[in-house]
Amino acid sequence: MKQRTIGSLAACLFAALACTGLSQAAAARAWLCLALLVATAPAAEPPLRLLTSSLWGTAADDDIQGAAQAPDGTVYLVGNVGAAMGDLPDGVKPRSFGADVAEPKCGRAFVARLSPDFRRVLSCTELGAGIALFTSVQANGNGVYVGGYASDGLEPLLTDKPSLLPKYPLATEARLIREGRMLEANGLKDKDPIAGRPGLGRLGAPCVLRFDADLSALTAGTYLEGWQQVWDKDRVKTIRPREMFPKEFFWQPTSLGLLKSGDLAVSHDGGYFRMLTDEDRALAGTNTSLLARLAFYDCADRVSRLSPDLAKRVWRQAVQTPAVNVDVAKRVRDWPLPHYSSPRTHRMRLDRDENIFLCGWSATHTAKEPWWSPYLWKLDASS
Repeated sequence: MKQRTIGSLAACLFAALACTGLSQAAAARAWLCLALLVATAPAAEPPLRLLTSSLWGTAADDDIQGAAQAPDGTVYLVGNVGAAMGDLPDGVKPRSFGADVAEPKCGRAFVARLSPDFRRVLSCTELGAGIALFTSVQANGNGVYVGGYASDGLEPLLTDKPSLLPKYPLATEARLIREGRMLEANGLKDKDPIAGRPGLGRLGAPCVLRFDADLSALTAGTYLEGWQQVWDKDRVKTIRPREMFPKEFFWQPTSLGLLKSGDLAVSHDGGYFRMLTDEDRALAGTNTSLLARLAFYDCADRVSRLSPDLAKRVWRQAVQTPAVNVDVAKRVRDWPLPHYSSPRTHRMRLDRDENIFLCGWSATHTAKEPWWSPYLWKLDASS
């Protein structure tokens, strides 16, 4: 039997898990399942077969979101559990960082380190309830990087760490939504797009954290621009209890890519709503309906190149959907911009030449769905 590279097989496995969702709300118990697949040499046999598997988890809503292989062959997993984990296999006790927030909007983000053969849990770290939701992981000689979305509960963990943006960047927006003054602050008079939409007021800012190899220390971390109002896992169950399609944090992860220099490429979501600018007002003039659509449907995603310690940014690139035929778009609804509605960048990959590829689609504002603008962007990591 000829064994293939663990990292590539693990990536296939956990990409599939992330797309399908490992746990369902209706399940009495949800478990995290790990499996190591190997390829067999004889052509007549199935190309992949299950060699070993392990289980652990909680009785709440658990999921796996990403996997990455470290230079030493160990494998890191990230995901989220709905309750504090007890003792893990091999007697490993999870380390905990940060206190539970007062009103958690998500469970507990975790990162675990496994032996190269997947037979042992070497270490595991989880954050307090409501601090963050992890969506991706990468590892190199500088440490273990995890990406996701975080509440203001992450701030205390960043106070003495290298950080580009150590303060929660959505404090003003969260306060305005809480006070019901978002429209007033934007100078709008139309219906508040946040009101009556469960989940849209639960803001999570994109974040990146770095742990040491054995997950015993948080060594760096930062928030990034953008927001994901539907990052909480209860949104689908709240507004569409009979439709258990993949939740939106599966679609728009905070994606990570390692560059040869040690820098980190990060794709971060622009969200569903933003504060209006002077440029918006100049574009729309007295058309308040258009202003409202710009605030809700013109939210660019971003890609940033960060230093290994997450304290500096080399560049940042806004990501929009490609230009459409404006004349055709106006037949559906008045829209003055070449890109049509907000992007949903749901995957980022780097090739061996360090080109950055982004794929996704636009979120329509036409109310005449389907209007999808799928896209694939190629970026040069150097600039």
